[in-house]
Amino acid sequence: MSAKSFASYRTPCLGALYLSYLLLSSCGNNSAETPKEASSTVVYQMGTGVQVGPLTYNVLETNWQSQLGTGPAAKIPKNRFLLIKLTATNGAGQTMTIPEMVLFSASGQAYQEVTEGVALIPKALGVLRNLAAVQTEEGIVVFDVPLGAYKLQVQDGGEIGAEKKALIDIPLHLE
Repeated sequence: MSAKSFASYRTPCLGALYLSYLLLSSCGNNSAETPKEASSTVVYQMGTGVQVGPLTYNVLETNWQSQLGTGPAAKIPKNRFLLIKLTATNGAGQTMTIPEMVLFSASGQAYQEVTEGVALIPKALGVLRNLAAVQTEEGIVVFDVPLGAYKLQVQDGGEIGAEKKALIDIPLHLE
């Protein structure tokens, strides 16, 4: 094959390869944002109000615990319990639901909120979290995670696939 005929095949092949790459890179599930996907997303610091749609979140403090409650009714974690005290404010003119939050480790591992045993915690936000118009609720959300630093993902509770999300840095603080 001559150099001239090779060049005539190379250009269309490279174009087809590039088009295939573009099509494949547009596929995928964007419903759960991980810290790797959020590398261009602003990560907010604890103590800063973070507005996500009509909801504004503010992480006030964190606390690590080896169990929830005491005595025979105590709940023991797989790892350790991370209690995150925060406020959520509804700036909408109607009742909103505070959506479930997700905690991400530095490696991108996602952890869901603990729902079992949270009744043992005074001021837990609980599972059903409705917030009236222009109301602020203070409470605690709980995660069962290894000791470490995390990013808390909060969202506006919008339509699935179109939610607005933000990340809040949760550094490791031991008392």
